[in-house]
Amino acid sequence: MKTDLSGATIEMGSFGNKWVHALISNAASGVVIAAAGREVVVWPSGASRPSHSFDFDSSIGGVSLDAKGKRLAVSHYNGVTLLYPLMPASPRVRLDWRGSHLSCALAPDNGYVVTAMQETGLHGWQLPSKTQFGMSGYEVKTRSFSWSHKGRWLATSGGTGVILWPFTGKTGPLNREPVIVGERPRTRVTQVAFHPRTDHLAVGYSDGAVTLIRLEDGSALAIDDPADSISALRWRDDGTALAYAGEDGRVGILDMGVRA
Repeated sequence: MKTDLSGATIEMGSFGNKWVHALISNAASGVVIAAAGREVVVWPSGASRPSHSFDFDSSIGGVSLDAKGKRLAVSHYNGVTLLYPLMPASPRVRLDWRGSHLSCALAPDNGYVVTAMQETGLHGWQLPSKTQFGMSGYEVKTRSFSWSHKGRWLATSGGTGVILWPFTGKTGPLNREPVIVGERPRTRVTQVAFHPRTDHLAVGYSDGAVTLIRLEDGSALAIDDPADSISALRWRDDGTALAYAGEDGRVGILDMGVRA
């Protein structure tokens, strides 16, 4: 479904008895991508109906676009497939690793792709070399990823604090330990969202707290008090406001008060 600013809603696509379990869009290219069952469906910029789709041999775990919206990563059973979503006959690059791959995160510059496994860990590939690496130590399954605006850090949920992996240098996180920020005892990080222009990180927790962390010195600002588990975090594209939502239906907006 698509809702415009006036509140009018139209149906963009229907898939029978298949659930739409992943949905992303990109402001730069205008493309909209949805995953339903074993199918990835594409709407070009401004389109109200899909133009084409890509079929896979197993159910889709997750989808992720690069910063320009021109490259798509699709996670599925036994690996990830990379393709160009606006090309109906796009060539495919397969990245193999046995197991069930759920959510995925493609780096803004296409330099890496990382997936959450069915187990409590992540798996990644450096591109285009396809060098593989594992990222372990999580307490629960990772369900939320966020790249910093320059792709230097990948923030992930899955612990009592945000687990930040470094993606600097020639080998990124290979043989390096993560940094942990924003720890809160007896709770879990449920959502992470980097500011689109700075190294400020919004964090939502299982106890309903929302904080804003500055990576430069690790300082944290409480945005909202605990209520119920945070299920969504999203920055406005220009970074001037942050929206968050909880499982109890509570919704909040932090207005930064500055316009670009």
